[in-house]
Amino acid sequence: MPSRHPRRVSEHADCRPGPHAVGRAGRPAGQSPAALRLADGRVPRREERTERHDSPGPRADPRPPAEVTGVTALRDSRHRSLSDSSVAAVSDHRLWRWRLATTVLWLACGTLLCGCAGYRFGTQGLYPDYVRTVHVPVFQSESFRRDLGERLTEAVIKEIELKTPYKVVARERAETVLSGRIVDDTKQVIVENFTDDPRDLDIGMRVLVNWTNRAGQPVQPERALNLPAPLWQVSATSHLTPEVGQSLVTAQQAAIVRLAEEIVSTMEAAW
Repeated sequence: MPSRHPRRVSEHADCRPGPHAVGRAGRPAGQSPAALRLADGRVPRREERTERHDSPGPRADPRPPAEVTGVTALRDSRHRSLSDSSVAAVSDHRLWRWRLATTVLWLACGTLLCGCAGYRFGTQGLYPDYVRTVHVPVFQSESFRRDLGERLTEAVIKEIELKTPYKVVARERAETVLSGRIVDDTKQVIVENFTDDPRDLDIGMRVLVNWTNRAGQPVQPERALNLPAPLWQVSATSHLTPEVGQSLVTAQQAAIVRLAEEIVSTMEAAW
């Protein structure tokens, strides 16, 4: 009896595909997509899209390697040029600020020097600048105590050398002469004990001073006024306390030093 399904039986009888059989996708039966790519060099659209979706990593640059290297080098050179230009701009700005500060400082120094050209600093600015040398003869003394004039002359010379710009020289080379005379030497008792012995005393001296040039004219004309003589006197005092070991000589020396300071202060220029 003939079979009712001969076609189905034939298919089941031989299920192996032949060498020229064609599958559903239009490729020979029994061949994989990879084998198909190797065969004709073409990939179906669906498989290509799947492979692109599944491929890991960054997308490859379609440009040639030489072109990619040149673009990268150009980009790096641009970055370097921008950084170099920014550094140069900062350096120029700092250099400009330094030059401006230096210029302002030099201008300030020049203005200060020009404005203070007529000023003198220190104690030398207190005395007349048209005098350079002075002669100091031994001071005369009207006191009965010995060597007061010599001691006062020595103290005045030391004070002139210490505080003034003048040089003490002999009379033949001196431009001015500073002379004086001790007119008074006093000793006043302040405190006595119960036996009337002096325990506290004041020692005082009074001197007349004259500072003239070679012609006998006063060195400072503004002081050459017709005033009474007592106004031109210089005086000084010292304290004597025998209980602490002081003597009359030490008290006199203290008064002489103070008197020399006052005499030299009279040589200062008027304001």
